[in-house]
Amino acid sequence: MKLLLINLCPLAMSAILSASVLAAPSVITPATDGVVVETERYRATISQGAVTGFLNKLTGEEYLDQYTDLQKVTPHLPGGLGTQATDTERESAFKLYKWPWWEHPATSTWPNHHFISATTKCAVKLKDEKSATVTYTGLTDGTKSYPDETVTLEVAVDAETGDLLVTPIARSPRPGVYSSSLTIAPLGPAITAEAPIFDGVRLDRNMQPMLWVNQWGGYWDYGFLAFNGYKKGAVAVWCQDAELKYYKYLHYLINPEGISFSLTAFNIPPFDKLKEAGSITWRLQAFEKGWSQAVARFRDWRLKNVQFAKRPDWANQISFVNGGVNAGKMWVNNIDGYFNSNNVNRTITFAATIRGEGFDKNHANNTPYKNFKEDMNYWKERGPKLMAYLQPMIMWGPKPETDREKAAVAASKKANTISVFQKSGEAKPVEYIDQHHLGEPEWQRWFLDWVKEYIQDYGADAVYHDQSYHCPVDARGLAIGGKTSTQGMADYFYKAQTESPNSLHGTEHMTEVNNVGASLGIGSGILWGTAESMRKQRIDHPSPISNALHWPNGALFAFPHYSQINQGNLERIHWGMNISEGRGELPYAALQSADATRNKDLVNERWLDVVRSHTFVNKGLRAVFPADWDRNVFSYFQGANGEDVRYLQTAWGSAFIEIAGGKTNLISGRIHGTPYAQVDGGIFGWPFYNARGPAGLHPNRYYVIDPQLQRPAAYFSSNNQFSPSLYEGFVEEGFANDQFAYIKIKPRENLLDIIRGDSVLLNASEAPKAVFLNGKPVQPKPAGDGKWEIRFELTGSASIVAILKDASADLAQLKSNSLNRVVGRDWPMDQYTPNTGGENGARLTQAVLRAPADQGPGKLELTAAAHGGIVQIELNGVAIPFLGEINKTVLTLPFKPGEQGLLSVRTTHPATLSAQWITPPATTNAPAAK
Repeated sequence: MKLLLINLCPLAMSAILSASVLAAPSVITPATDGVVVETERYRATISQGAVTGFLNKLTGEEYLDQYTDLQKVTPHLPGGLGTQATDTERESAFKLYKWPWWEHPATSTWPNHHFISATTKCAVKLKDEKSATVTYTGLTDGTKSYPDETVTLEVAVDAETGDLLVTPIARSPRPGVYSSSLTIAPLGPAITAEAPIFDGVRLDRNMQPMLWVNQWGGYWDYGFLAFNGYKKGAVAVWCQDAELKYYKYLHYLINPEGISFSLTAFNIPPFDKLKEAGSITWRLQAFEKGWSQAVARFRDWRLKNVQFAKRPDWANQISFVNGGVNAGKMWVNNIDGYFNSNNVNRTITFAATIRGEGFDKNHANNTPYKNFKEDMNYWKERGPKLMAYLQPMIMWGPKPETDREKAAVAASKKANTISVFQKSGEAKPVEYIDQHHLGEPEWQRWFLDWVKEYIQDYGADAVYHDQSYHCPVDARGLAIGGKTSTQGMADYFYKAQTESPNSLHGTEHMTEVNNVGASLGIGSGILWGTAESMRKQRIDHPSPISNALHWPNGALFAFPHYSQINQGNLERIHWGMNISEGRGELPYAALQSADATRNKDLVNERWLDVVRSHTFVNKGLRAVFPADWDRNVFSYFQGANGEDVRYLQTAWGSAFIEIAGGKTNLISGRIHGTPYAQVDGGIFGWPFYNARGPAGLHPNRYYVIDPQLQRPAAYFSSNNQFSPSLYEGFVEEGFANDQFAYIKIKPRENLLDIIRGDSVLLNASEAPKAVFLNGKPVQPKPAGDGKWEIRFELTGSASIVAILKDASADLAQLKSNSLNRVVGRDWPMDQYTPNTGGENGARLTQAVLRAPADQGPGKLELTAAAHGGIVQIELNGVAIPFLGEINKTVLTLPFKPGEQGLLSVRTTHPATLSAQWITPPATTNAPAAK
């Protein structure tokens, strides 16, 4: 075939381009420093060695920023040719790739990556109308020039699919070449990236400037990336590595130019003698519906071309994961009680301490505790599944005694990977980075025999394989069982599943590699992460893309880690919920105590957690991923009987809904990002509502909506012309019942404290018995039927207390009349239905005190006691001083006969209150002395 060789320079480009287009309407035509590829679905521009333009013709949207300066990107974004030819380059590579999930400053430069610059020469060879070779000669590391090095992009349009195929090939006359890269120029300002990075995240250019490094087979879950159109559609880039053989990295750079990407494929080590890299072909394609349509295309290819282990039917029926301890019978009983004995066969318990040695001790001995087999018989009878914890990736604290244990220690040493980019002759495993190569034949067989034994002999339903996602780049290449570490892990999981066909297998993190045999993966929660910017991005912008790529063979389960419901930190609980909703995860709970298994008298976050778990288990929900994804939907679920359940984005937050019979039914909701919400239902204990729903909210906080809950009989509402909520404030805390209502108002941090004057309305069936503003009695102004106006100045804070009913003057009844509330550690929102007279778990005890009117003048003496200390005492919303955080205090309160007020005592443990009215002793006139 005749090749057209064109040496391109910017001055001659326009004439050549015009002649080429007139001569033949080719799919691929030369362009400035590259080519333009046009099909019926897209028009792609490749210039300066990168994809610099991509028009989705199906939607009419351009995805890449046409005003970017690529020379402000490529010096900082590792791409082009990767080399370790010199010690400086090798050390730079070691620094860049030491941690498989890490960030570096956005201004970093990398001598190990030689890139295309403005002085690089470009030559195009048109093979035919659907294929071309674009060669860039003369690279630089930003300081030195390498005129004899090249990066060639083999460009073609796949005849069958219409995909754009780009194969980057990097060449140098000096040995040490380890990678070649495809660079994607910065995305357009409104374009985001749906990225399968550590369970799924949506990336955008508003993140903190940085360079992020993500290794495939570990933290870059799949060799896939999707870009979201501004309004609709998607563009995806991926590779089809059916053997799961080649190490890959996804880099993305956020700097003033936007967010750009480099997809890098490694050679198989060792690199010392290699002068060329070009192992992977990247595919790009446009889609009219969205990222999930692109995922379906890639997923269908995988299911046809990658070897997957067959799973038992019950593996796809798990709808809830319990964080258990071992297989003791009590854990079965906890599950049974929590779910009221309903559908417990849809649950699986993650049991972390099955091994007799204990957690993370003496990994040479995997023998389970003594009664494990007997306990498993009980599980089989009752129905819940159990997943036993094992650790195949590390060998900590070995104390070998038997031949089997000694064999494990020897095999584990052979299995330890050795990181690349170390000096020749000095390479050794790097602490915390290198772990076991699961393809090492001796280690693999030793451990798989234990897996079989746990399932086939002891009766475990499943095995959880801890840390089984990290596949370090092993400097020994194919010397370990003829496999790279990614191939070794895939082989391990395939065998674990197929050797015990009726089993299930879990992993700490599910990836393209272990998904061949793993069915459950932990959804990494708010703890996992390095820099704050990435942690917050995952919390605020989670994505279901990884879960969609796992489907139908695998599913994520929520594992918030430090956002558990029993921690009492409400913001962290909601961060975990953000992640779980956004990824479409199965619910998780650690049912390890009476408190954790409680499913009655729960409110707000505690109620939400149980409602979510029960809904999943009762309906048998599993995540599904329609190709035509509604952008207002966070995640979709389908029940065992076809139920359609979703997490939906609304104007007021997120809604957990079921669509049935043409109606949308709200199961639960979480208000966020707004000072007021137009939604039916109520927030337990919340005292501030307007006509259409809750108000007085802080946009940065989260509030749980129960659709069956009514607002209290007496409540506050806003009374200004400017906002359906408070004008410049929010309700920091409050509560309302039939006896009292109170609110503590604080100014919103971002409203500049411009107008301080505001007012609220008390809505009640009768006039209040007393009203206090900042602790002082005030007379509210009648404002219509059942409404009383209370004006206030918001200077720092404002407390409003309304006594709705006269309290008992019998102070001996104070204990039984006290309202004991368990509230969040950060936000004072109730977690249980408050109780009166009880002492279990309360952290805020409140009571309306009334001094007797018939005993004459005196003083009201209060005694407050609490184990662990009293944090604060307030009267009518204003703190009163007492002697520090002490276990017991006695105070004299400023009450007059017949006067009443709201007492609030904040403690870390239940408080006990008592009060008495002390009158002065009677005085008598002594007889005069004679």
